[in-house]
Amino acid sequence: METTISSRVKSLGQVLTPPTIAEFMARWAIKTPKDKILEPSCGDGVFLKASIQELLSLGAQPDDIPHQVYGIELDRDMIEETRRRLLSEFGVVPTLINSNFFDIQLPSLHT
Repeated sequence: METTISSRVKSLGQVLTPPTIAEFMARWAIKTPKDKILEPSCGDGVFLKASIQELLSLGAQPDDIPHQVYGIELDRDMIEETRRRLLSEFGVVPTLINSNFFDIQLPSLHT
């Protein structure tokens, strides 16, 4: 039996944020076209979409989006749906990682 998005959302404890809230938060948080964004549980991509829109409105280049916007999501189906939606809307996809945020290995910050 195929799992519906709503049942996956419930089983994973996901919270779907209204777009108006995500847009408000993106406007509040993103100040320059060079800012970087990390969404540790990107779900349906509402924060990613709002972040991309804000970056582009500030003058970011579409080719820079994969190097500026990062989304991590445990649900493989959700991340693929988000990838398709953002590619369709913007012609570019941020860096999307199918993993548990707490399992991500960050690069060394030592110089």
